[in-house]
Amino acid sequence: MGIRASRLRPVTVFLGLSVAVMIAGTGASAAFDGSTMQPVNPVVEAQNYAKTTERQAIYLTPQYQAQLRAVGTQNTSAPVAAQAADQERAFTTDLCWNGIDGCAGDVRLYNWQAHARNGATLSSHV
Repeated sequence: MGIRASRLRPVTVFLGLSVAVMIAGTGASAAFDGSTMQPVNPVVEAQNYAKTTERQAIYLTPQYQAQLRAVGTQNTSAPVAAQAADQERAFTTDLCWNGIDGCAGDVRLYNWQAHARNGATLSSHV
């Protein structure tokens, strides 16, 4: 095994140096996108990061947190009743057995069926 490793080492070092030279040649603001080297656009990167925090602005509001707690209380009653009715079922040790907080999902979507429309006409041009 030691002989193989010593034979592969120069190839590995050469490839590593080649990649380092390619990256250094493109400038400090280059990123690898999987196929080619593309310059990083700070505006696009800021927009991408802002997208990751959009829902957080909603989830952290007091109104959403109150709704989340109310739904969590409702979600907990069904599994507690199921556990009481069937003592052999031992699911209360699972992380999301009670459906509160992060396990509740997006509580804004809980009543989506009541707000869904039926019989919609879709039209478009191709």
